[in-house]
Amino acid sequence: MRLGAAFGNINMGTDWGVIRGLVGELEAAGFDGISTNDHVIGGHPERAEGERVHTSSTGVHEPLVFLSFIAAVTERVELATGVLLLPQRQTTLVAKQCAELDLLSGGRLRRYWTSEHVSYQGQWHSLDRVRGYARDAGRDPAELGIECAIRTRPDDDLAKWVELAEAYRDLGATHLKVFAAGEGPTEIVLLMRRWLDTVGPVAKTA
Repeated sequence: MRLGAAFGNINMGTDWGVIRGLVGELEAAGFDGISTNDHVIGGHPERAEGERVHTSSTGVHEPLVFLSFIAAVTERVELATGVLLLPQRQTTLVAKQCAELDLLSGGRLRRYWTSEHVSYQGQWHSLDRVRGYARDAGRDPAELGIECAIRTRPDDDLAKWVELAEAYRDLGATHLKVFAAGEGPTEIVLLMRRWLDTVGPVAKTA
């Protein structure tokens, strides 16, 4: 199994130097990929009183720009979004942005569509045999495989991580990523590295 680090990008803060150091640490530790999430806008906190949701006071990095930054400061990790809110974006532009990110990262964006041309007829969008200008970076399209995720906290039992990883491996998972909860980006990365050290041997036996 390929092992990835997944984080809500609000947890990484806004200091680009810190972010560069942390994602570099994840790559150096041996993670195969890094993925992030997405929230385009947030409402006024009074609208969400009593609910655990993102509001206008919660900063969230734009995922494609964020992954472009990560691509620029790393060398080999696969890049992905766990969430990308297409209804709040122009579909064709998103496709071209993803193709460009894949191109300029040397083929590291995890892709789910590799057709040369696309046609589509829908209520809001119509496309007739179109393609973005960015070319493939020379990577052969990979099988999608099966991706699973494990959520972790600092007080988790390490045996639980191993048990879950073994279960996903036996189910045929090809990708396994960790979501870590912590007080700040440094604590989260330390927890992710601890998870990698614990689960890594399980992945190698897949």
